[in-house]
Amino acid sequence: MAVSPAGNSRSRASYKALTYLSLFGLAIAIPLLLVLGALLLQSASAQREQLENRISQVLDALVNDIDRDLDRDITILHTLATSQALVSGDWRTFYDQAKAGLQGRAYLVLVDSDGRQLVNTYVPYGEQPAMTGDPETMRRMAQIKAPVVSNLFVSLVVKKPVFNVSIPALQGGQLRYVISLGLLPEDLVALLAAQKLGPEWATMIWDAHGVILARSRNNARYVGTPVPQNMREHEQRTIVRTTNLDGADVLHATGRSLVSGWGVGINVPYSLISQQMRNSLLLWGAVAVLAITIALALGLRFARQITASLSLASKAAAAFGHGESFPIAGSRLVEADAFLASLKSAQEELSKAQSHQKLLVRELQHRTQNLFAVIQSIISRSLTDGRTIAQAKQVIAGRLQALARAHAILAGAAWEGAPLWEILKREFGEDFSHSVEVTGCDIVVNAGAAHQFALIIHELATNALKYGALSAPAGRISVAGSVEEANGASQFSLMWSESGGPPVAEPARKGFGSVILFDAAKQFGMDISVKYDPKGLSYKLRVPMRDIAPSNPSDGVVPM
Repeated sequence: MAVSPAGNSRSRASYKALTYLSLFGLAIAIPLLLVLGALLLQSASAQREQLENRISQVLDALVNDIDRDLDRDITILHTLATSQALVSGDWRTFYDQAKAGLQGRAYLVLVDSDGRQLVNTYVPYGEQPAMTGDPETMRRMAQIKAPVVSNLFVSLVVKKPVFNVSIPALQGGQLRYVISLGLLPEDLVALLAAQKLGPEWATMIWDAHGVILARSRNNARYVGTPVPQNMREHEQRTIVRTTNLDGADVLHATGRSLVSGWGVGINVPYSLISQQMRNSLLLWGAVAVLAITIALALGLRFARQITASLSLASKAAAAFGHGESFPIAGSRLVEADAFLASLKSAQEELSKAQSHQKLLVRELQHRTQNLFAVIQSIISRSLTDGRTIAQAKQVIAGRLQALARAHAILAGAAWEGAPLWEILKREFGEDFSHSVEVTGCDIVVNAGAAHQFALIIHELATNALKYGALSAPAGRISVAGSVEEANGASQFSLMWSESGGPPVAEPARKGFGSVILFDAAKQFGMDISVKYDPKGLSYKLRVPMRDIAPSNPSDGVVPM
């Protein structure tokens, strides 16, 4: 199989510093451009929202103005309805009063319950048509006996489209007369113009039949024509995008007069929004081109500086590989200078590391020889204590397992030390967690002490399991450690106390377990005392902290 120069079966593509710096510039510029685009879109959205709010405000104002004017007309009619001439049927006097009161703003029509015109101030007195020209209002008035605003109709006297604002005159709860003000659509055009909107805005009013009463633009062209369904089918105050009467793309909103039931509509060209969006897009595009150009230009400029510095560093690395001297300054890149300094430091550290490696190898050989000596002693004494081969095999396996557990803990800590509580925990396991209480053993011991503690604890635990507290269901073991000051030096004490087991007696002979508990422990510098109390075995050892502490003092205590 072909192998690449770097030692990999598959080489990766390499790129110039210019490429990476250009990509870095783009990686910065593109998110910023995206943020800018989002802000521009948000701005356009906010402007649309402002425009829609303005449309809603104008719509409400227009509906209120229409209702206010119609309420005023109804008030005028109610005032005229109180005339004594109307009550007495003096139509000439009532005609003169109405003519003077209206002052030419509108004309008044008085019709009886049969639809006959009695007074019409649009024409000289007595020349009014015989019947009403607005029979639809008469039918509605007979039903509801309340003010009515008519739909658009062609007047018999004006001869063009008008609308009426009418009230009933009742007698005994029955309709006697209908009093109406005849108004021209031009009056509504003036009301629309009073909103003082921009020339691009278009407002209009249509009656209950959907016939246009007035429009702010091209009124004469559209009065009397029906409103397209696409401008009437929407809910009130809902702003939608549609086409207006001229076929233009607009935002459209509708409302309804509470007094008359007429529809009111407002159109604003959608181009007001689309133009803003186009402007935002053009601005974003210009900024994007400029940002990318700057990113590429700066990438080229900086790449030249970096590649020159990297070239110096590359030459220095080659010199380092051949053991030659090299300059540690002179580039225009701080990181390259730091790299050169690191190479120089690495050259010095390499020499130290090689010496330290030799020292570690010798230390490992020493520890291995010591461990083999301990294993050899375990096997030898275990076979000479008068046991059968099977018993010796079991004893040897248990003691070697204790050493192996301590060895595993040390290996996991890079041979810097082993937590004593971990040695205890692995010896007892989960089966006796309810029978053993451990306190004060939150110290870390060195490798030699770890092996010694592992063997001592194993022998104590084995003895407790066979003859002591752990051989009885009610048996308990307490393992208590403490660090004490004595004669200006720190000592560690470990107290093993058993209770609840069979009666204890001093053994007749000492086996290898006793050797570990007494002789070997004393050889390690431990002060040992044991008490064979019938209630339970007590074993106590003391040892100077300096003899069991790791080489690094900061590792002497660990959290439990």
